Amino acid sequence: MIITSLLLVNLLFSRPAEKEISQSRYLVLIPPYEFSEEDLRLISDSLGNITTACTDTSLATSDSQMAIKPQRIIYQIDTLEYDWLILIGGVGSLFYADDQRLLPILHHFSRKGIATLGLSTIVLARAGLLKGKQATTIRDKLAIRELLTQSARYVDKPVIQDGNILTARRPNHDFFQKLKMLKKRR
Repeated sequence: MIITSLLLVNLLFSRPAEKEISQSRYLVLIPPYEFSEEDLRLISDSLGNITTACTDTSLATSDSQMAIKPQRIIYQIDTLEYDWLILIGGVGSLFYADDQRLLPILHHFSRKGIATLGLSTIVLARAGLLKGKQATTIRDKLAIRELLTQSARYVDKPVIQDGNILTARRPNHDFFQKLKMLKKRR
């Protein structure tokens, strides 16, 4: 089962880009455990050729126990190789909430283009990147309280764009439209 999932995931990620927004280079940060398989699938289906990254390249496991092998180690990437950083949601995304080694990478992409899904918005909030900025997350009292505690301006909408930062509850049509608009603005 795991081998079949790995083959399927590798086929999805290695196919040629088909969509207009796929001309950008996307680095997708997944946590080592309990990442949202649905988020990753929708991102891969919509953006085409993505590069996955994690703390290491051993197997990472989704919330539904699908295992994938990340392509890159997040701390060793060259930020100039990518146009966007997308943080996948899921409970496991909180793994990065206080990761000091990730801060320079987050700061770099906050000026270039960064998107968060679901709970991963908390990672940006704790990094101080959402102070005074509008943001959204899942409809969970603790998640919303965390954004407010970190001085973000929570907006109860599915997708919020503030500058080069895009936050969404999940990757939906509006998310991809805003991503496309931000790409054209550059």
